[in-house]
Amino acid sequence: MKKALVLAAALALAVTPAAAQESAAPSASVQAQSAVVTTAQAPSIFVSRDEIRQRVAVAEAEREGAQIGSSNWWYTVAAIALGVVIALLLID
Repeated sequence: MKKALVLAAALALAVTPAAAQESAAPSASVQAQSAVVTTAQAPSIFVSRDEIRQRVAVAEAEREGAQIGSSNWWYTVAAIALGVVIALLLID
């Protein structure tokens, strides 16, 4: 049981930096587009249909630019493999 816990802890430690990098770096073009949308209108609790359409268009443009099988996925795989190697070294 102890070996399984050590393996799980090593995997969690190895994957955490890769996951943090993936979630912390939104593309600059999306940030620029969202800045244009928010500065054009005053904040309100009532959202117009045009604003919703603009947000949907920005989200769709971001998805079209996303690449399936990007390098972030490979970094995650490499982090998991590294975690397995570290766990195996700690077990022995």
